[in-house]
Amino acid sequence: MRVLDSDLYAEYQKEIVRYFFMVEFDFTSTYRYNDTDETIYDSSSNAFLSRGFSFEDISFGVGMTVSELNITIDDTDQLISAILLGEDVRNCTAKLYIGVVTAAADPNPSEIITQEFMRGIVSGWELSGDNVAKITIKNEMVLWSKKTLRTCQASCPWLFKGTECTYSGDESWCDQSYDRCSELVNTDNFGGFRFLPSLMQKEIWWGRSPKYTG
Repeated sequence: MRVLDSDLYAEYQKEIVRYFFMVEFDFTSTYRYNDTDETIYDSSSNAFLSRGFSFEDISFGVGMTVSELNITIDDTDQLISAILLGEDVRNCTAKLYIGVVTAAADPNPSEIITQEFMRGIVSGWELSGDNVAKITIKNEMVLWSKKTLRTCQASCPWLFKGTECTYSGDESWCDQSYDRCSELVNTDNFGGFRFLPSLMQKEIWWGRSPKYTG
């Protein structure tokens, strides 16, 4: 391994003043915080307010990706508890960022660089008597385990003139077919899978097509 020149290494050390973390919760409103003593703005001019928080019990999945992470966040002012108790935040998106502040060097000013390192959903939370809130964030891939409640079908599943159908004309019937929906000029709200019959008994190859020899 090559050893850095001492002068070069000293300059390298001066490049980074400190690192910090930021968290963003996409609830009914968006809440953004960082763990420093000052407000930090990202490249889109979004303000991340100062609030103490830390990570614990980080679980890793395949490929060393974070599958679950627990955040302990300061709630001395009871703001976090008011947010958590005021709405259902489960399955809402949460994003975690790491950032660094590069040292100022004439004539260049210091620079803030941030990088998202986890995006997940809120799976649960807990309030404790010591003015802290614990929020559990899980990787979005946990949603793959959910089962769909809607099956694929060629005809439209919506109730005629219902909420999803939205047709409000003078016609009084619909057989839930795409052709009839077209006659009613309402295909934008057709809820069926129009081309499903053409796929029946048809071989569908995933990946490279097989080679046939004569």
